[in-house]
Amino acid sequence: MAGIGGNIFAGDESVEREQMFTGYYRLAQLQGKVTEEAKAQAKEALSAYADADSVSEYAREAMGWGLASGMLKGMNGRLNPHGKADRAQFCALTERYCGL
Repeated sequence: MAGIGGNIFAGDESVEREQMFTGYYRLAQLQGKVTEEAKAQAKEALSAYADADSVSEYAREAMGWGLASGMLKGMNGRLNPHGKADRAQFCALTERYCGL
């Protein structure tokens, strides 16, 4: 995990969905689980969601890869990237990550 910028980690803050997923994406990169095929499909996968433009620049590749790989699921046609991640979402994402 990286901080939120300006040498601030913000460990007591809640986590947005795009922040949580970007952490998993970075772990997947370190473990060699990010395939070139899924990266190539990332932009197209992201554009299928109504709120794709609200995904922060730093999280765009991560969330697109997550959609293309099947690890990330939308919510009723939306990504809700700035919504707070809850425990159920964390557990679902962890289970999918372990299945990669």
